Amino acid sequence: MASFAEELTGALIGRDMMNADLMMLEQSIDEVLRSSGATFTSASRLRETLAALGLGASRLQIIVKRFIAIGEEVRGPDDLPLSVQ
Repeated sequence: MASFAEELTGALIGRDMMNADLMMLEQSIDEVLRSSGATFTSASRLRETLAALGLGASRLQIIVKRFIAIGEEVRGPDDLPLSVQ
C-alpha cells in the first residue's frame, strides 16, 4: 500500500485539483478498501480521474496496477463470470 501512496502522491504534487477530482479519488480509494463492489469499477474511476488530471499512460498504469493489487489483497480478485453453454 505504501508504494501506491508514494506513486499517487508523487503524481499529484503540484497539480491544480478541483474538489470534484479530490472527491472522485477519495471515493475510489474508499470503495476499494470496502468489501463490496468490484475492484475493476473503482480502478476505472481512478484511471479516468487521473487521466483527466493529465497523468501520462505509463504512470497511470503503475498507479492503477498497484491500486488493483490493494483491492485484491483486501477482498480477493474480482469474480469472472462463468460461461454457460
